Amino acid sequence: STFREEALLDPETFGVQIRRVATVDGGFYAVGSTIAEPAQVFVPSLLAGATYHLQGISLQPEEEDGELIDLHLWSATEAVVVGFDNTHGEPLVYALNGDAHDRASWTRVDVGLGYDAGLRALSVSGDVVVAVGERIPTGLGGVILKSEDRGLTWRDLTPEGVGPLSKVKLFESGELLVAGSGGEGWLYRP
Repeated sequence: STFREEALLDPETFGVQIRRVATVDGGFYAVGSTIAEPAQVFVPSLLAGATYHLQGISLQPEEEDGELIDLHLWSATEAVVVGFDNTHGEPLVYALNGDAHDRASWTRVDVGLGYDAGLRALSVSGDVVVAVGERIPTGLGGVILKSEDRGLTWRDLTPEGVGPLSKVKLFESGELLVAGSGGEGWLYRP
């Protein structure tokens, strides 16, 4: 009924909504949320008997709410996850450098926007990461962010008049194709 490792001891354990799943080195990793709790990343369980089971790692402080929606792993020790900070209205970005099971290996990244927004999707080519999402409140437009150092620093590429965005594809050439829920698409050629 759930992938959470707590189900190994209690089959009645409640699950959470999963937005993305990825694999690396034979292990499953995921992001998701119940929105009204701290954002969590899910990493392979270390408990005896675990197969597909995942351990939840809360990334936000316990008094905050958030939602992680997408992730990319370069390896079991290097990753980036993105979503919404529901407490502060900011994009939620964490970079992993080290043991994914250790909360101290996850660093919150300030993307430096001058407006409230959240991130829905990302695409990666080498060390370059592009994330797209929407301004908050919904309806104020979209956001396109680009990082050239695996998500540690970001710059805003958002064109004037773009609506909320939910998909992105970064090509090796550096071109971007982004799409939104309103049916719009944008092509960026650097």
